[in-house]
Amino acid sequence: MPTKRRLYAGLAATAIVGFTTAALALTVPPASASTLFSEDFEAGAPAGWSTAGGDWSVVEDGSLAYRQSKGTGAAARVLAGEPDWTDYAVRARVRPITVDGGGFAGVAVRASDPATMYRLVLTSAGTAELHAVRGGEVTVLGAAPVAAAIGTFHTLDVRADDDTITGWVDGALIGTGTAEASDRGRLGLVTSLATASFDDISAVTPGEDDPAPGQDGSAPVPTRS
Repeated sequence: MPTKRRLYAGLAATAIVGFTTAALALTVPPASASTLFSEDFEAGAPAGWSTAGGDWSVVEDGSLAYRQSKGTGAAARVLAGEPDWTDYAVRARVRPITVDGGGFAGVAVRASDPATMYRLVLTSAGTAELHAVRGGEVTVLGAAPVAAAIGTFHTLDVRADDDTITGWVDGALIGTGTAEASDRGRLGLVTSLATASFDDISAVTPGEDDPAPGQDGSAPVPTRS
């Protein structure tokens, strides 16, 4: 049977270990999302973006914004970032200005070329749609109505996590789905039969302890399982 002296020594050691563990837990910050990309156009037209169609320029729209002003083209794209990006999330403020029937404006992730990507768009029908696009073939992964979809800035978030794609507009879930259109690629701003302004573009990678999208007002990020 242990003596009282040994028992007290054991309890003290246990307390020290517990305190040290707790102190480490308090002093080591959790992993969090890291920024891949950020652009607010206040310095003028961005450099290094790839353009396919449309007429793009920086204009005043409440603040400086990137405007696609050619509404007659069936497709206009600008791509930014790196072609090897995989799991990441993009946020942008988007204001469709004029949108003809069947047209849209929005943002894209994993754009491996102008016709292969995942995109979240505001449409001429007053809805938001989440698309998987492969070689120009479109699969709708989700859709929902959006109040004042045309003429108003809305915050669009689209997230790629493995083969799951999820989209939100103004914090409301539009849809989530599984597709195999592209496993990596750049971020994009996209229009079709539409003119639109884009502002405050950001892309982030996941952190281990990031909250679920929409819970804290921050850009949604892929979560680690």
